[in-house]
Amino acid sequence: MEWQNDQKNGKWEQYYENGQTRLTGSYVADMLSGSFISYNPDGSISIKGFYTSGAMDGTWTYYNETGETDLVVEYK
Repeated sequence: MEWQNDQKNGKWEQYYENGQTRLTGSYVADMLSGSFISYNPDGSISIKGFYTSGAMDGTWTYYNETGETDLVVEYK
C-alpha cells in the first residue's frame, strides 16, 4: 500500500503466501478509487469492480470457482 501525507494514496496490492496476487486496487486521498480486482489462490479472478470516492460504483462481477460469471451487481 502506498501512503502520501499520512493518507493512503496510490496502489494497493495484497499477495497470498505463495506469491500469487490476492487483490489489486488503488486509493486517492484515503478512499478506494478506481479498478478493484480480487483473485483466487490459483490466479483466476473472483471479483472485479470499480470504486468512486470510497464507494462501490458501476458493474461488479463475481465469478465462481470455474471462472464463470456467478453474479453481476450494479451499484449507483
